[in-house]
Amino acid sequence: MGILVDKEWSKHVGFIDNKDPYLMHLTFFFKGTTIHIVQIYFPPTDQKVQSDLTSKIRILLNKFENKPLHRICIMRTSIL
Repeated sequence: MGILVDKEWSKHVGFIDNKDPYLMHLTFFFKGTTIHIVQIYFPPTDQKVQSDLTSKIRILLNKFENKPLHRICIMRTSIL
């Protein structure tokens, strides 16, 4: 799993969390705003991993509960 970042945007990357093989979190810092990008691989047949990821997402969202937050969700599922 990976996230490609344009060279122009790469200087704004302030935080990368990729310790989990199923979840990656990048934070971009710009003047006056912060953008969080979260990429998740939600395995369709592993309920334990699904439950763990759901908990991690809730914790992440609760972290920013009192801050202005716009959520954009892009889902792509594929089974090979």
